[in-house]
Amino acid sequence: MRIISGSLKGRKLFVPKDNKIRPTSDRSKEMIFNTLTTIFTYENITFEDINVLDGCCGTGALGIESLSRGARKTIFADISLSSIKLAKRNCQLLSLHKKSSFLKIDLTSVKNKKFNINLFFLDPPYNLNIYSKILTEIVTKSWISNGAIGVIEIQKNQQIENLDYIEIIKKKKVRNSVFYFIKIRNLFATK
Repeated sequence: MRIISGSLKGRKLFVPKDNKIRPTSDRSKEMIFNTLTTIFTYENITFEDINVLDGCCGTGALGIESLSRGARKTIFADISLSSIKLAKRNCQLLSLHKKSSFLKIDLTSVKNKKFNINLFFLDPPYNLNIYSKILTEIVTKSWISNGAIGVIEIQKNQQIENLDYIEIIKKKKVRNSVFYFIKIRNLFATK
């Protein structure tokens, strides 16, 4: 697994030796970031303007890719200590520790905290189907800014819930996964 663009282009990441973590493929990453670049152009956003949440971070590949492209800061969050350690190891390997923070946390139950996240990735284990609970938590507990862009990865036979505070911008399929690109809207109506 490698970084596909930015200041760290071509650098390799540590990947798990077991199947407990499902890393995002390079093909999927390329599609995600090409789509985000198009959305950012339309929304007049640059990577340098954003704070990122890599939720259910696994290897940390999506947050690291964002940092490579110039993101201000990335929060890597996961319930799994081994995932947090792996994301931290990858950030240390690439000297990204000053722009990174790590939270071992159950994202289905978070505390109020103003992180001002402008871009977030959610890639929870497919079999748990918890993305909507995580999304509701991080939005209603002030982690996510109004107008934030999100990327949610789910299994191809699943559908994303119609939540009042999201606008689906794009939907893309890669192999067994579906990626929803969403925008948070009407945030203050959820409180």
